Amino acid sequence: MISYHADGGSFKGVKLARSSPVLPHCLFADDTINVMNANKENCEHFRDILHEYEYCSASGQRIDYEKSSLFFSCNTPAHAKADAANCLNINEVSDPGKYLGLPVLWGKLKNGAVID
Repeated sequence: MISYHADGGSFKGVKLARSSPVLPHCLFADDTINVMNANKENCEHFRDILHEYEYCSASGQRIDYEKSSLFFSCNTPAHAKADAANCLNINEVSDPGKYLGLPVLWGKLKNGAVID
């Protein structure tokens, strides 16, 4: 459902590198990591996908707001961060931590992802 909206242009994912395709989400077992532009229109559309288009019913996943978090690039303006957090009712974190035992962010040193 998220790919459908991203392919249609109504939901904007991000490019992780200049030559990479646009990434709107990553699916892992029973979790989803969504990657998107943090503007108000995009956040509202994402919220609509979750609620109005019934993403949870279609995917079989449930949103756990206590476990959910927003992480922004350092270039994201403070007002955009606040708008996104308010729109989605999800808290912002300064470090996304680890997922499945690996750090979510590892910077420019790719071996940092496996050496702790």
